[in-house]
This record gives sequence, structure tokens and C-alpha cells, in this order.
Amino acid sequence: MQNHDIPSDGMQVVSLGSISASTSYGSISPRPLFHSNEGSLSSSASEYTYTRNSSEELQGQYFTERQSLARSFLSAEDYIPLGSLTILSNATVKAGTIWTESMHAPIALPEAHPTFWFLRTLLHAEWIRVYTRVSHNHKNLMTIRVHVLPDDVGRRYLSRGDTKARKALVGLVLSLDRSRESWEGLVSTQSPLQSYDSISNEDDSLFYIFNTLASPSPDPSSITDRYAKDAVKFLLQGSTIVPGLKSKLYHYQQRSAAMMIKREVAPARTLDPRLEILEGPTGIEFFFDREGDRLLREKIEYDEARGGILAETMGYGKTLICLAVILSTKGHLPQVPPEYSLGLRPSRPRVGSLLQMAAATANRERIPWTPVFHNFSSEGDYFERCITALKENACRYLIPEALTRRSRRPSTVSKGQIINPCSATLVIVPSNLVVQWQNEIATHLEEDSLSVLVIDSLSQAIPSATDLMQYDIILIRKDRFECELQTHEGTTNRRKHTSTCKFPYDDHCNSSFTNPYYSPFRDLHFLRLIVDEGHNFVSSGSKGNAVHVLKSLHVDRRWIVSGTPSNGLLGVEVGMAANETSENSCSTDPKEKKTALNARREEVVLSQERKDLEKLGRIVVDFLALQPWVNQKVGDDPASWQKYILPSKNGQRKAKSLRSTLESLVVRHRIEDIEADLQLPPLQNRVVYLEPSFHDKLSLNLFTMVLTANAVTSERVDQDYIFHPSNRRQLDHLVSNLRQSGFYWTGFSAELIEETIKNSRSYLEKDTTTSIDEFECTLLEECIDIGLKALSSPSWKAFSDLHEIGLYVVDFPREAQDTWALQPVQSNCPALIGATQLRSAQQYISAHLSSSTLVQGLATAGVEAMEKAWTNAQSVSAKNTRDQVNMSKKSKIAHVEKNWVPLSSPTFSPQKPRAYLLGPDPAVAKSIKHEIHKTTNSIKPPSGLKSALKRPAFERPACASSDTALSKTKICGTTSVKLSYLLDRVVALHESEKILIFYEADHIAYYIAQALDLIDIPYLIYAKSLTLARRNTYMTTFNTTDNFHVMLMDLRSAAHGLHIACASRVYFVNPVWQPNVEAQAIKRAHRIGQIRSVYAETLVLKDTLEDQMLQRRKAMTSQEHQQAEKSLLDDSTMGAIIKSAAFVPFIDKEFEDVNGQIALLQHPLPVFSRIDAGAPRFDNPDAGLVLSKSSIIKNGQLLEKKRQGHFSPEPELVSAMIRTKPAKRRKSEDVMYQTSDGILMTVPKSGHAKVKKTARFDVDEQHSIDAPFSHAASSSEDS
Repeated sequence: MQNHDIPSDGMQVVSLGSISASTSYGSISPRPLFHSNEGSLSSSASEYTYTRNSSEELQGQYFTERQSLARSFLSAEDYIPLGSLTILSNATVKAGTIWTESMHAPIALPEAHPTFWFLRTLLHAEWIRVYTRVSHNHKNLMTIRVHVLPDDVGRRYLSRGDTKARKALVGLVLSLDRSRESWEGLVSTQSPLQSYDSISNEDDSLFYIFNTLASPSPDPSSITDRYAKDAVKFLLQGSTIVPGLKSKLYHYQQRSAAMMIKREVAPARTLDPRLEILEGPTGIEFFFDREGDRLLREKIEYDEARGGILAETMGYGKTLICLAVILSTKGHLPQVPPEYSLGLRPSRPRVGSLLQMAAATANRERIPWTPVFHNFSSEGDYFERCITALKENACRYLIPEALTRRSRRPSTVSKGQIINPCSATLVIVPSNLVVQWQNEIATHLEEDSLSVLVIDSLSQAIPSATDLMQYDIILIRKDRFECELQTHEGTTNRRKHTSTCKFPYDDHCNSSFTNPYYSPFRDLHFLRLIVDEGHNFVSSGSKGNAVHVLKSLHVDRRWIVSGTPSNGLLGVEVGMAANETSENSCSTDPKEKKTALNARREEVVLSQERKDLEKLGRIVVDFLALQPWVNQKVGDDPASWQKYILPSKNGQRKAKSLRSTLESLVVRHRIEDIEADLQLPPLQNRVVYLEPSFHDKLSLNLFTMVLTANAVTSERVDQDYIFHPSNRRQLDHLVSNLRQSGFYWTGFSAELIEETIKNSRSYLEKDTTTSIDEFECTLLEECIDIGLKALSSPSWKAFSDLHEIGLYVVDFPREAQDTWALQPVQSNCPALIGATQLRSAQQYISAHLSSSTLVQGLATAGVEAMEKAWTNAQSVSAKNTRDQVNMSKKSKIAHVEKNWVPLSSPTFSPQKPRAYLLGPDPAVAKSIKHEIHKTTNSIKPPSGLKSALKRPAFERPACASSDTALSKTKICGTTSVKLSYLLDRVVALHESEKILIFYEADHIAYYIAQALDLIDIPYLIYAKSLTLARRNTYMTTFNTTDNFHVMLMDLRSAAHGLHIACASRVYFVNPVWQPNVEAQAIKRAHRIGQIRSVYAETLVLKDTLEDQMLQRRKAMTSQEHQQAEKSLLDDSTMGAIIKSAAFVPFIDKEFEDVNGQIALLQHPLPVFSRIDAGAPRFDNPDAGLVLSKSSIIKNGQLLEKKRQGHFSPEPELVSAMIRTKPAKRRKSEDVMYQTSDGILMTVPKSGHAKVKKTARFDVDEQHSIDAPFSHAASSSEDS
């Protein structure tokens, strides 16, 4: 309560509604809310009489004749009691029971008062009536009552187009007191104000609202469609079995499927979302449009969407719910639009038979006859005549041709488009999910329960409209659907064909002409459209082709299927998947979920909420075509989603009920309601902190050296400084590679290190008159020391030149170990051998098992292989230096450096070659390329199909004797502690569990694949550079067979609806910056169908920069994560951490003692004997793949069986699996080379600053040879 006393200086405080002002006339005191059930003016105060002051009537001469007419025809009941004002008045007016009407603003109200202008403007427009009276209890208080004329009353008498009056109306509404006490004049100076603006709005975050939407609870009683009502009742009756469905539905899935059908056939009538329901002081409700400046007596209602967004949380069976809906409404027909419903009865030249008339009536009444006859046929009763009659007498309707300006009269020949209603559901999915949908259909549906057409190739033609009507599901990939866009005459991006002009009922027009491609989809009226992962269907700022195609189609019901309709709209349980769990807890703990949800209840991230609502608006307008939003540009009632829903710039929400808006669109269960039916296995997510190895420390310290040397010598100013805004792109590449170095990195060259040392020394030795900070000197001295240590390390120099990852091998045959090692082998120390060289040694042993001089030959082969590798590396390095000089002269990119400190820019100095900070030195590229086709004692690749699978490329000894020298040769460690840890875990778990390993850089996958090849563990690699057909084949193989228990997966491919519930172990080789990306990757495995506990581990080098990055990520708020979503440099704190990165300390023994440099394995792994002696041997490289049922291999070619019984090669799959020779490539500035293991790698030239220069696989699907990762998973023998 507030006590408004009169100040001593005579000035009194005036509080009018929500506006307060200081004036000498009086005060308006706030009062409490009083709810009244009385509904009219006359009944609210029967003792009061309304009169008009005659003196004020004399002042009302400004009323126009039309306004006077309005006052004559509009009674007091036409006006709504809006609210009141109470002021302290010094006027000598006697108290009474009569309310006096004022024709203008009351005398007691000063002109300086904030509401004076509102009252005067509205009185002039005669939109309000004002009455005044002095209070009985307080003689110095005057009450002003305001009645308002709604916009939907008296429009024939008053003009409602006055913009000033509309603004004044909004201001007045928000200024009045709506309490009953104030209205009756029963006031107190200590009563609080109750304005319309004080009605509580939703302050909960959009994330909280989304997670607390009411779970579906469909009521069949509101459904009028008999057949749909029966389907909903059947789903809700408690039976978990739906006829035709092999899988049982959980109760939450039944409710979701039933709610979807109810939304489709009986959309509820909802209040116009632009209106707020307000209640006046007398209890009369009215409707207020705050943004549109309208006040209405009668409400405006619209139908909800015939569809919406199925947003059940990720991994809980959305596909199965959709299949249940399709199966439950099998044979249902769409509703003919009312404007085209005339003329549905067929016109026959003669009276039809009873069978024909009955068939036409059944179709016209939308009777679902398909499942009836399907059940008869399953029992052995076939009604072929009835089915034929029903098909021949299908219902059709005509859309007349639009009238043009030139001819307003209809043509004598009726022209238009005939539309055929069909019961098919058009399912649009991303290209990588076509096979997954096929697998789900095969898994959950009984055979022949639904007829399915799959269109999964860009070159596959669409059948005719008549043929399409025979299917229940038409499954099409999104990019193929976009090809159905009809183009206009003269365009060249679409195919054209010559056709004959045949309008309906016009059989005489046979003029031939060339017209654009006409999609058969346009002649059909589909029952339903489902877009899986549909959050990207209309996600772009401008409308894509898919939206334009959709606008040309006729669809009765529309659904977006996505667990995350927008980045900020996701389940709390999904976000928690990225949280680290303790030993005694898991991410599925309900208490932790509730705590996490409440923690984000009031966290409103304005920028993210705006993005989420914008994407939701595109779904509402462009996909669902929901009124009133769809008529935002045309019609009598324009509505703008941006104007009414999106938050204002100051962060204030305009939409007063986001919850009701979302509930009218979204079908989603709360997580606690789902877990009442289904409990997923526990999810454990932990961070594994590893002590970095010697080479790990050296790689990280070299990055720190470059950053530190640049910062000190550039004095952190101008463009020389790598953190200058103009260098942001190069810095992003550098930081990305810095993160990748946490696994392994060989991108620095000796030349760069030497140049950095030289420049640092020059800076320290510059003119002594310029003082150098002591701390800066210390930093440069540390840089110099790190550089010298790298140059003095023979292993680092070898890795830098050859770009190899090293493995430490014990008991390598003594006669041959020095010839294969990358550095001299010390006594009692293992040999350090590159992965490629060790693979070559395995190949040699496999090819010469019968040789009597096996060990001696191994030594000779090592000498020849290493000499060739080093020679080619040196020659290619020299050539690369010349190319760099030439490119530097021609480069248009200005090279900026200060004091000869190398930047991370990929440009090069003409004097000396620059290091590849953004990629590997290509010194070894050509040598590897030469060795592909000509290697000493190598084995020729087998003819026929080339495998994209990892398989033994050579026959190892079937039973190696334990006393032979080769059987004792084992890998005891690697140069990367993360690789050693992964190998230990894979070896321990791969026989009993399936494993997912997520990576962010292709060269990391290459190194892991090399190691798995060496220890003979089968694996698959799922990468974007693979063709779509091969990715689908890999996913099906991994999910349905036990041939492969390890899959390496690009993290970028992990958030696209993939189902990999067969995997129970998940590893991230580097910490992931975005928590949502990590969570979605984990949810690929932790989802419905998972029967094991899921264990996720993130590998982190302890006390390094990536450790600090992970700690920073945990401390960030959701808003900070959104701001730094694209780059961690967008987070100022993380940028400061990188700027001040410290060196990782070495241990003294690490430089002298080779044993101190090893990242040891827990159990040494054999090199020349098979780990799994029982592993199957594949004579056919593709024998382990699971192909589609219609795919066969004939004469070395994968053939796809067509429906007609003929065979023809499927282009994409054949391209990925069959080609044995490199395809011709167009000339490019990139240096392309292929490793001995068959990896196609790219080293961009120095002039391409925008290209990330890391060892990478080719990403051009159309020009790839055997798909880049195909060879990564195969042996070098296959190369």
C-alpha cells in the first residue's frame, strides 16, 4: 500500500492508472481489484442517475452532424464500462448520487495531466462517454467513469479510421483503474492501483514454456467424422496393438497419435491470438488488440491448424507415431474445399448402374473402403469388381481457371484443373533419412499393410497421378521434392517437354507446344503431408524451392516432425545429455531434470527467443498456412507475426500468451509423462582427463609459441597482431587447428620454427633505447626455448616432414628395426615407426610368408621404403617452395607482418617458405602419390568391387607360432595419449558392445582409421564426403549386423535424425564447444530401442587450453552460448583465455628418454598376428554390406532391381562402390594426393586464405574416387 499525502508546498501527487504526475489539482490513488458478476451499467448502480450538464452541452458545439446522429442512435448499453479515474479536487462541488456526463475532459482534470489528451481526443471522436461524481466518503475526491464504444459497434454512424484516436484509446486503456471499488467511488488513499497493464504476463522463458506444455489429452467426443472418431477411440481404448502394426505402442505414443488425428479432423476454434481478454469493472468482458489499437465487444475466432508440429523429445519414437497415424487413417480421403464442392456428382451420358452409383456415393461421402477390402482379401474373399468400380468412380473436383483482366467472362469451354482426392500421405525426409524410414517401415509394419512408394534418386521420375493414387505412403527425399517446382517459359534450370494441350472437357484442342515440366503431384489432393526433421523445411530467411512447390500442391493435413523445432526449443532432457554426471547419478534422474528446468525458468535470452519465434513464424505462415497469420499481406484482416509475436527491441514480449500459441501448434508430452510409460536405460556422461604425452605437449606449445611471439613482437597493435579484427578469419582457422592439435598435429614445419626463433631474437636484440617489458622478454625467451626443443627432436622433425602419427613397437626384428624407424633406436627402447610405414611392413610380411629370408627381406624393404619416402618428401618440398614463391607474387591478398613475425595467415614470404599453420606441409604428398602404383614388393589390388569397409588387406599367419620373432612384435604405445586411450577402450569393448567415435576434423579420423587397420579391428566411417548411397548402406550395416562394432562419425552428421541405438559407447576425441551439438550426438545412441546403459566420454588433455575451454563452457549461460554459437572467439572470456595461453611444462626426462615420450597402452597389441582369429574373411570386399532387398551384384556391378523386373545400375551407389580408376577432375589450384592407405587428401595452395588447410578428405561427392572414406576403411592393398 502507498500513502499519498499532500505535500507541504501545496503540490499534490496525481496517480492516474499507471501514470503518475505532480499537480496542484489533485491525486489519483491506486485501488485493489474487485471482481463483479454484474454485467451491465444499469444493474451496477441502480441508485445512480445519468444526466447531462447543460453548461457543458453549450460547449459541445464542435460535434459534427454525423456525430450528433451517432449519439442519437447509440444508447448507453452500446458502450462498455472501461474504467475510472479518481482525483483529489479543490472544486466546491456538492456530493450526490447523480453522475454528470461531460462532453469534454472534466474541469477538475488539468490539461497538463497525461490522460487529458486521451480524453479530449476520444470525446471529440465520440468513441467514449465520460461521467463524473464527487465521493460521499471523501468530499475532496472526484471519480471519473469512462465508457468506450467498441470497434465492432456503430461503425455505420462513426468513422473509426482516426489514427490519433486509436493511439489515444490504447493510452487510455492502460491508464484507467479497472477495480470495482474505484468504479463505485469507494476509494481510499492507501488502496493499490489496478490497471489493465498490471495483468500478469508470462515471464517464463520460452524454453520453460516449451518444456511445460500440457501433454496431449484428446477427447473423441468433439470429433464429428465417424471414421476418424473410431480411429481415435481405438487408439485410446488401451490396446497397444494397432492392426497392421507389429510393434506395440506406448501409452504416450497412443495419445500423441490420437491427438494428431483429432487436430486433423476437428480443429478447435480458438480466440484470435492478437486479442487479449479483459474484464471491466462491472464484470463485462471485452477483447483488446494492443498492437492493432482495437477494442472489440465480440470475440474473433479462427480454426486451429489441421496439423501442427509433432515435437516429442528426441529419440522417443516420432516415426512410429507417424506410422500409427497413417495406418489408423488408411483409406481416409481429404475434405473437398467448400468453394469447389459443387458439381461433385458425376454427369453420365446414360444412367449408371447401381454398382457405379454406389461406388461414386462411397467416394463422395469419403468412406474409407480400402482397409475393408484389404481385410476381406486377407481372409480369402476378393471383390475385384467392387474395387474396380470404386477406382473408376473416384471423386474429383474442378478448380476453375482464374479470370484474367482481358476476359472477365467465362469461356464457352470450361477450362480448369481437375483435382483427384487421394488417401496417400506424402512424406518428405532429408536425403540421409530415406533408408532409415524404410527400415522403420519394415520393422514396425506388417508386410503389405501399407503400400509404399520410395523416391530416393534425383533422376527417378514421378509416376502419373493415377499411379500415385494407389499408394498409402509416398516417401521422397527433400531435394528430389524441390525438383518438382514448376518453372516458367524461357527458364533453363528445369527440363521441358513437348505436350498436347488438353483442357478438361476440351477434346478438340491438339495444339502441340513446349511447356515447362508439370508435376503429377499437382493433380492430386493429398490426405496428409509429413516433413521429417522439418525445422529446416522453412528455416531460411527467403522461401526455398520446397516452400514454393508446397504452395502449388493441395494438401489437407500438414505436419512438421522435429524434436527441436528451433535451436532454443528442445527438451530439457536433451540438453542434460551433455552434462557431466557423477558416479552415483545419471542424466535420466527426474530430480535433476526438474532442477535444470527451474533454473532456466526466468532465463529469457532475447536474441535466441527472437530467432526461435521467427522460425516458428515461418512454419506457421509458409507451411501450415494458419490464419490469421497467412493473410498478413492480403485480405481485410492483415496480421503480421513479426508485429504481434516477436519481442520488441527493448526485450518486452508482445504476445501475452505464448503458451496458448504453442499449445495450439505443438503435440508434445512432458518428460515426466513419457517416463511414466517408458524408462530409457541410464546415461553416464563423464570427462576423461588425460596427461598429455610429450608430442601432445610439443604440438600445443608450438601453437602457443606462434601466438605469443606474434603478440609480443607486434606489440598487440594494428593488423600485424593476429587478434586484430581484420585477421578474424585467419584466427578462426588457427584456433580451430589449435583445438584439433589436442588429438594430434603435424602442421608445423622446421622453417616456420626457425623463422619464429629468428624474429623473436631480433626483437629482443633491437635498439636498447626502447625499453622492453621484462615479462614480455620472458615470454619471448620461452618461445625461443620451445622452438629449439622442437628442432632438436628427431621424432618431431620426422613427423613434420612425413605427416605421420607415430607408434612405439617393441621386439621388432632387430635386423630390420633401424631401417623402418623414424629415429635411431636406443637400447632398451621401443622403435618409433610411422603408421604408414608399419602398415607397409605388415603388407610385406603378408606377401612373403613363405620366404626363407623373411626378416632379411623385411630390412631391405624398410630401407627402400624409407629412402623413397624421404627422397620424395624433399623433392616435393623443393617444388612446393617454388610454387609458394610464385603464388606469393601473384597473390592479390596483401601480406601483413611486423618484424618478420609469421602470422597465421596462409600467405608466404618470397624469401622463405611459410609454414602451413592451417594445414600440413605437402612434402610427403607426391612421394605417397608415387608409391600408390609402384611400391617395392607390394601386392596388386584385387579386381572387381573396391571395398569401403575396413577389411584385412592381406592374409596374416593363421596361427603364428609363439616362439617366432614376429609373434613377439607388439605396439606398446603411440605419440598421442588420446589415440592410446581409444585403442585400449576399443580393444576391450568392441567384441561385446558397439562404439561411436565422434571427430571434428577429417585428419583425426584418418589417424584413428590407420591405427584400427594396424590392429585389425573392422570399422566404418560415416562422413559427409561419402555419397548418400554409401552413407545409407553403412548405417544400415552398422545397425543390423555384427560385422562392424566401431563407427567413426563426423560430428556434423550427428544432429540429423539418425537412429543408432545399437551403440552403447560414445567417445568424443575433443571437447565439443556447443553443448546442444554434443547432446544431440549422444542422443543418437540414447533413444528408444536402446537396451544397454549408455556411456559417453569426452577426452580432454589435463591442464591444457582445451581443459580451460571445457571449464569455460560449463560456466557459460544459455545466452552466452547463443552469442558464441559460431565461434568460441565470440565469447570474450574464451578469447582472453586464448590470448593468455600458457605453455604446458615439460618433464626433463622427456627429451632424453624415449620411454618418457610414449603414451603407453594398457596391453601391448600384436603387429604381425591376428587379434581376432575368428574374424570372417571377405573374398568380396562388399560382402559385409547390407544392401536393399532389390539390390544385387552382377559381373562386378551393383545393380538395382526395378519394379518391372529389369535391372539397371543405380548411379550414386555404383559411383561410390564400383569405380576403380580416378575420375577426371577439373583443374584446381588445390594439390590433390592420395596416401598409401587410399585417402584422398587436399592441400590448398597458399593463396586460398578462406580454405581451411588441414589434412582432409575430398568433399566433392560427384568427383570423388571410390568415395574418399571408402579407402579410409579399406586396406592400402585396395589402393
